[in-house]
Amino acid sequence: LSLGGFKVAGTVKALHDDNGGETTPEYSLLVSDTFAQGKFGALVNYTYLDHGTELAPSLAATLPGMQRIAGISNHIFNVSGFYETRGFSARLSYIYRSDFVSGYGQVVDPALGAGVLGPTLPVTEDGRGTMDFAATLSPVESVTLSFNATNLLGAAATNARVFNAQGQSYRWQTRFLESVYRVGIRFRF
Repeated sequence: LSLGGFKVAGTVKALHDDNGGETTPEYSLLVSDTFAQGKFGALVNYTYLDHGTELAPSLAATLPGMQRIAGISNHIFNVSGFYETRGFSARLSYIYRSDFVSGYGQVVDPALGAGVLGPTLPVTEDGRGTMDFAATLSPVESVTLSFNATNLLGAAATNARVFNAQGQSYRWQTRFLESVYRVGIRFRF
C-alpha cells in the first residue's frame, strides 16, 4: 500500500499453541520511504503482541491460568534513518521494547513461616530503548571500512521481583549495559 509516497504494510498473525488453538495474536505496522533519489530513507515499525501461556505444572500449582510469556514484550517500536550512496552508507536506529517478564519462580514469604515456599511470582524487567549506529565506506572497490556503535544511550536493564500475592515488588538488579564500538576493515581479492 502506498500512502502519500510512503510504503505502508500491516500484518496480523496468530501464533498457535501445540493443540492448534490461537493464543498469541501479533499486530504489526511498517511505514517506509526513500527520498532524494533513493539516497535517504526511513523505516518505522510498531508491533503489538497479545501473548500468554500456562506455566509448568509445578509453577502453575500456585499461579494457574494464562501468564505472560517470559522474554516477550507487548509493545515493540523501532525507527531507522539511513543514507546510502555507491561508496558510503550510514544507518541510525532506535528500538524500544516495553516491560516484560524475565522469568517465574517461587520465593520464601516470611509471612508463611521459615523455609516455606510462597506462590509462583514473576521477575519483571523494565522497558528500555537503545540506539545503534552503523556506517561503511568503500574508498576503492576492494576495500571497505566499517564503524558500528551499539547501545549509544547506555540504557540500563532493571529487574524487579514480585514478593507476595498482593503484587508488591522491589528492585533487585540493575545491569549497566555498556556501549560497544567496533571499527573494521575488509579486503576483497
